[in-house]
Amino acid sequence: MRFVLILSFLLCLGLPAWGFERALVDQLIAKGACPKCDLSGADLTGLYLVGVNLEEANLNDVKLDRAKLTKAKLKGASLQGASLTDAHLGGADLTKANLTHADLTRATLYHAKLGGAKLIGASLYYTNFEGADLDDAFWSDGTLCLKGSLGECIR
Repeated sequence: MRFVLILSFLLCLGLPAWGFERALVDQLIAKGACPKCDLSGADLTGLYLVGVNLEEANLNDVKLDRAKLTKAKLKGASLQGASLTDAHLGGADLTKANLTHADLTRATLYHAKLGGAKLIGASLYYTNFEGADLDDAFWSDGTLCLKGSLGECIR
């Protein structure tokens, strides 16, 4: 509990004023859930968000570098332009998520649910990685994506 209070205080001091409300970030940290929230542009770098529920949330342009999102519920979330460098998304549910132009450099997607991962083009049933940077990312099957992996995991 003390960790959550300290983290909440630090977040209130350091978050820029974008399209989100700080109360939503506090809710996410305190309750581990903020489905359908608008957190676009938020800086959530390095946060421990294991198992959080962010289904259908607007996470466009959010900074989640080095964040721990293991087993996070991100089904239907929009992460367009999001920065997820070195993020841990192992076991996360990314079904129907939109990761268009997201930076997933060195991200871990091991055992993530990708709903069949539609790599090129949009679909209502698949995770969209169009234009996403997947350099050195660990794909859902544990393979390493090679440099030059843009929109698809080149093995």
